[in-house]
Amino acid sequence: MEQAEQVMTLDSHDHDVEAALTRFGSEFVRYLCRPSRLSPLRTIIGIADRMPEIGRKFYEAGPAIGIARLTAYLAAQVDAGVLAVEDCEIAAAQFMESSHAMLFKPIVFNFAPAPSLEQIERGGEAPAKDAFTGTRKAYFEEAGGFVVTPTFARTVLLAGNRITGPALIEEHASTTVVHPGDSAEVDAIGNLVISISGMRS
Repeated sequence: MEQAEQVMTLDSHDHDVEAALTRFGSEFVRYLCRPSRLSPLRTIIGIADRMPEIGRKFYEAGPAIGIARLTAYLAAQVDAGVLAVEDCEIAAAQFMESSHAMLFKPIVFNFAPAPSLEQIERGGEAPAKDAFTGTRKAYFEEAGGFVVTPTFARTVLLAGNRITGPALIEEHASTTVVHPGDSAEVDAIGNLVISISGMRS
C-alpha cells in the first residue's frame, strides 16, 4: 500500500480546500480504478469472511489511512476558521465514498467495464512540490558510483511534467530509474516517456 499512502497526502496548511479536495479525490479514484487493482481487491473481498485478518490489514493499510488523513486535514481547516464541520471523520468518510460511488463499485462488481484512459490533469514542465519525496543514494555506472538522487511519487505527477536524471520515480509495484542526462516526461494519459541522452543512445 506504499503507493496508496503517496496518493493520500494533504497539506494541513493548504487552505484552498476546493483545490485540495479535488486533487485528493481525483488521485484517489484514478488509483482505485486502475485495472491492476481490481482483481486483488475482488480476491480480498472473497476471502475476508474466512480470513478476517487479511481483510483487516487491507482496510487498515488503505481506506483507514485515507479517512484518517482527510479527517486531520478537515479538522485543521476547522481550527483555522476556513470550514465549519461538525464531525470531520464522518465528513471524510462520506467524501471518499461519494468520490467513487458512481464509478468504482459498478466496475469492481463487473456491472460496468473499466473506464477508458482519459487525459489526466495537465501541469507545467516542473513537477508540483508534493511530487518530490526526498533523496537517496543510487548507483550509476556512467556517474562513476553512488549519486544522491531525488525521488518522486509517480501518482502525483501530472501530464507535461518533465524530470531530468538522475532521478527515481516510485510507485507501489515498481521504480522507474532515470539515468543522468536522460529525461522522463508524463504524456497526456499518464505514461512515462523516457528520452535517452546522446551519450547513451
